[in-house]
Amino acid sequence: MSNYQITDQSGFTIASVGVELKSDYTDYAGIMQEKDAFTNTVKSNGSLEKLQTASKKMANSTLSMKLTITR
Repeated sequence: MSNYQITDQSGFTIASVGVELKSDYTDYAGIMQEKDAFTNTVKSNGSLEKLQTASKKMANSTLSMKLTITR
């Protein structure tokens, strides 16, 4: 049996923007194209800036950009 310990820690908030990639998980070039398109979109449409601003206003927050690859 593994040893484990339960601890109390301060709460935090995760602010994120996410997208589901449609390329096959073995299609590296396709994944990179979708990743680049996502990054360019959130930068150009202001989503990233809004997320960064909101994250700075929240105490104990973490900024995240999430890419999900589906099979």
